[in-house]
Amino acid sequence: MDSLLLSVTNVIVTKPMKTTKKDFELFKKTCLEWQKKLYLDSWELFFVHEKATGARAAIRTETTNHQAVVVFATDWSKANIEPKTPEAIKKVAVHEMCHLLIGNLSNLGNSRYVSEDEINSAEEEVVRRLLKVLYGNSS
Repeated sequence: MDSLLLSVTNVIVTKPMKTTKKDFELFKKTCLEWQKKLYLDSWELFFVHEKATGARAAIRTETTNHQAVVVFATDWSKANIEPKTPEAIKKVAVHEMCHLLIGNLSNLGNSRYVSEDEINSAEEEVVRRLLKVLYGNSS
């Protein structure tokens, strides 16, 4: 009986972590704030609140048109992460905006044909934006 009880008490139950409309609004607001802070105003963002398998959020970009779909997961249960708090939601939003910041570098790296000039240009674009964030718009 003691061994059965021990087995049952050692079972980890995953608490469902559904996200709410309020969570989604905080996520969107934070993404838009950081879009401005990172000087990514040339991007048109579309936000969706839907299932994202194993992730808290995701971003899909179309670099040619500077459009991105930012997905906020409806369920964080399987993402194996910290508890769902306002601070965690903000951190996830900033994370996705960082993906947007460096996304062009990633896309170039995945291209079959890319010139050294294209890579250097994309890197320089990220550096210029980071300088603006760190030292102000006059950099």
